Amino acid sequence: MVRKLLLALTPATCFAQMQIQIPSLKEVWPSATCFFVAGVANGTHEALLWRYSSFKRNFPGANDQYWNPEISWKNKYKNRDYGQGRAYPGSLTWLVWTTDGKHMLSMARAATEMTGAVLYVHVRRKHWTYFVSKGLILATCYGLGSWLTYELAFNRVEN
Repeated sequence: MVRKLLLALTPATCFAQMQIQIPSLKEVWPSATCFFVAGVANGTHEALLWRYSSFKRNFPGANDQYWNPEISWKNKYKNRDYGQGRAYPGSLTWLVWTTDGKHMLSMARAATEMTGAVLYVHVRRKHWTYFVSKGLILATCYGLGSWLTYELAFNRVEN
């Protein structure tokens, strides 16, 4: 019985003695900023899809042909007609992000996430807890940017 109790407590004892490394603000701010901007792009992307009237209320001069996903998807096609094929080389594939706001925001999110990840992984010789805590900080920044944009900037309240 004593042997089973000791075996059960060994992992807890080892974990309790571990030193947790938390990154400094200087180490985390470049990646955190990128992930926050990615969250803002994601929140705006979602607002375009699900709360376009709120988007238009915040940006009344926004060009619907570029920003409204219900019609902007046609920008990929010549004369905005699916039957005529692509509008220009790449408009259906690698340059789709140039055709409308929805795809541009997806590209902005991906680009800032990749930049944040590159800035994140350059650190070497750190304990695994450093990377876990930094990952949690970055996920929080992404979530905060997305939440602030989607829930606060583009809320559902109609005037």
